[in-house]
Amino acid sequence: MNESVTGMNGHVWNVAELESGTVVAGWRVLERLGVGGYGAVYLVESVEQPGALGALKVFFHPQDIRAGREQSLLVDKAMHPNVVRCLGTGRWPHPIQGRPFLVLEYVPGPPLHLWVEENNPEFSRLAYLGAEVALALSHLHARGVLHRDLKPEHVLVRETDRKPVLVDFGVGDYTGANTLTETPLPPGTAHLRSPEAACFWLAHGDKPRARYDYRPSDELYALGVCLYRATTGHYPFPAVADVKLLLYMDIAHRVPPPPVEVNPRVPLALSDVITRLLAKHPEARYRNGEEVHAALMAAATFGGREPWEASIFEWEEVPTGDVPEGASTARRRIRRPPPPVREQQPTPPRDPPPAEPPTSESAVSPPERSRKTVLTVTAALMALLATAVVLIPHEWRWRQEETPQVTASDPPAAVQEVAHPAKAPDTAPAPAPPPAEDPPEATVQPVRHTENVSMKKNSPPNKKPEQKPATSEAISADAWRRAMMVCLLYGGTACTGAQVRPQPGDCPPEALAAMRSLRQRVPGAVDVWLDVTKPHSRGLDNYADGPVISSIAYSSSDIPEGALLYGWLWVTGNGVNAEGYKRVYGRWDKLKLPDGREMPVCFILADSDGVPEVEAGPPGYARFPRIAPLMSVKRFVFE
Repeated sequence: MNESVTGMNGHVWNVAELESGTVVAGWRVLERLGVGGYGAVYLVESVEQPGALGALKVFFHPQDIRAGREQSLLVDKAMHPNVVRCLGTGRWPHPIQGRPFLVLEYVPGPPLHLWVEENNPEFSRLAYLGAEVALALSHLHARGVLHRDLKPEHVLVRETDRKPVLVDFGVGDYTGANTLTETPLPPGTAHLRSPEAACFWLAHGDKPRARYDYRPSDELYALGVCLYRATTGHYPFPAVADVKLLLYMDIAHRVPPPPVEVNPRVPLALSDVITRLLAKHPEARYRNGEEVHAALMAAATFGGREPWEASIFEWEEVPTGDVPEGASTARRRIRRPPPPVREQQPTPPRDPPPAEPPTSESAVSPPERSRKTVLTVTAALMALLATAVVLIPHEWRWRQEETPQVTASDPPAAVQEVAHPAKAPDTAPAPAPPPAEDPPEATVQPVRHTENVSMKKNSPPNKKPEQKPATSEAISADAWRRAMMVCLLYGGTACTGAQVRPQPGDCPPEALAAMRSLRQRVPGAVDVWLDVTKPHSRGLDNYADGPVISSIAYSSSDIPEGALLYGWLWVTGNGVNAEGYKRVYGRWDKLKLPDGREMPVCFILADSDGVPEVEAGPPGYARFPRIAPLMSVKRFVFE
């Protein structure tokens, strides 16, 4: 990058290292505040009004579109008391060929994370500050403005009134703005990406024409990351140098511990607000900044005063050797809690050693016989893992080799996570399954998949449903161990709950009309990426009870690839077959096209009587390939 510029008098300046006293368009340089990849920022003073300070931002490239973008945002679209003001703009040293510059309001004060660490404020003060930022974001979003790089460094806390000020809108976006970069994700900071952005990169990062649609929900997630960093001293997912894949995998699939588990001083209500902002599914977060503002204000106002008036971190005295010479009193600093431990993905625990075998079958009590049966079945499942690939149906294997094509005219919709973390009072309630309907005496069996062979049935039909499905929750490693121990101690009887299946009923007329408008045959098949939050690649994955969002991978109708299907999976409660495989049911009733249109539909998972998992999954989960066939139906029949 050429950082030198020549003035009309032939003098050459290095815009990255302007000397103190240099005058730029009526502003005298006092000192350099910082330098980055696109420009340098200087503290300047007005020549005409001594004492009036500003921040001069000089861009290195003469045609850098960030300058005009930031000017348009700050002068016209993003004016707000909590947004830095633009005092002037132009080119220097030549009015036509010079480097673009902006003179911004000078905000004396540190960025958010340093302000917290230097001042160690009380939690109520941080909550009020976060609420102000949320309200400012709500104002910007209502005007079609997105910051797109919200992070602690871009939230300055003004020293005079301790008000937050948003700065650096160089990569901001607004309605009608041109694209800044030709990459799948817009400009931003990797470890503040939302789970849906991370999922999009994992699925489409190698497709140069794919473009992620950044939304206000991404910005609210970034606000949650900022507050997580402020309350714990750590990011939920710290940046991994040169390993973006691992970082995005963590953001997309791992649930960080709540702030109160990292820093026990955090009020529970504040921890809940931050946890909800970090929900994997964007629809489980707050709908807008106004709701975040209301939640933070309510938590700080109506909670018990003692935890909210406490400082964020504990103080500790600086060791004597670290105190500067001549200091009259000992200094103190915050005691930062240790970072959260990165737990491994939960895996099924190994079977404990079997007890001494009884001398005769008649001497074995019923609970002991049950335990023996569970251990025998589990051992058989472990043996089958080595040959699991043989058990994967052929049509599932070959379909996973395909990758949906992305075109500029048909961009992929934003992918979303559907599993909510355990113990999540902060998340939005999962959608309830469709209401029950009394099926008629005679039911119509849906036609099988004709273009691609359906999944084989290798277990007997299940019984009638006895209870409704439970809400899906992410199961931690400890929960897995507890569940397995309960199964072992009680002979498996505690884990064989009542059968759970979707309710039968007719496909609504409007759904049938919508599918006809898309030339979707009924019955007819489509192939989907079963869960858009999981990588679009070959292999198996675990699926739990609850809502699921799938993405069209192949369709012979007018339903485009990348369209989303919203549905529900029933994984547990239906027993296992002789080989130990769970029977799974699925129902999808809403379609969202890439252009944003939504319409009702009727799809089921491959067959009306459910399908067995292709490999024995851990407790509470079924193992399936990432791509699966769905069948459109006129009537939901689940035998």
